[in-house]
Amino acid sequence: MNKVYSVCFLLLIVVFCSVLFAFEKDTLGKEDTFYHQMNAFNDLVEKNKMTMTDWQVRIKNQSEHVNNFYTQLDQFEKEYPEFERASLEENKNYVHVTFINGDYEETLLEKVKWIVSSTTKGYKIEKTYELLSNGNGELKNQQLFKDRLSTLGFDLQSSMLFYEVTAELDDTPQDLMIEAEHFVSQLGATTLEGLEEKTFVSISAYHKGWTNGIATNDDKEMNVQIALRENQELGSRTTVTFGTPIITTEY
Repeated sequence: MNKVYSVCFLLLIVVFCSVLFAFEKDTLGKEDTFYHQMNAFNDLVEKNKMTMTDWQVRIKNQSEHVNNFYTQLDQFEKEYPEFERASLEENKNYVHVTFINGDYEETLLEKVKWIVSSTTKGYKIEKTYELLSNGNGELKNQQLFKDRLSTLGFDLQSSMLFYEVTAELDDTPQDLMIEAEHFVSQLGATTLEGLEEKTFVSISAYHKGWTNGIATNDDKEMNVQIALRENQELGSRTTVTFGTPIITTEY
């Protein structure tokens, strides 16, 4: 009987360790996935000889609760004088604040946005960080970027992470949808759904090696979105946008 108990105990340990390893792997993989996605999109632009026009990182933090929002506001401005308060909108229901630093790594623009709503227990703050480029700047050091986010109170493990790249093709493909599916294939993703118009197409796809994802209209998980628009103002050029897990700007 003791032998049976010993075997069962060992099996429980194996199962527990397996679950723990799987959880740890998924948790630790979120940050690595994000940087891999950034590199994959950038490589795709270079491989297809596109001209990158801009890119952006967007990180949405988990909401936090504070007793006095205005104390937090004053503290942020004292600790980070490089940020300028660009706007403050206030009404009975919420406060929306935007801070801007236009000199991050000399060529990049940082934005920190707070959406504050009052509750019965004080204030709830939802914070978003954005790093934007006009195509000329690049993220030179990922570790410094991670440290910067940590300093500002953003944790990559617990936040929602978005990355988006906009580029231009010199020539307009004969079939925009076929070109979009070609990009999906190059990424190693699988198409889930698409939208096709005369001068515009978009595809939602899923990359099984990437840990992030959101639900589609059919309750499937997606983590890649690609859009192509024929831009007549640019002659024969086509604007291409890559986003993960979705494209967060108008396209």
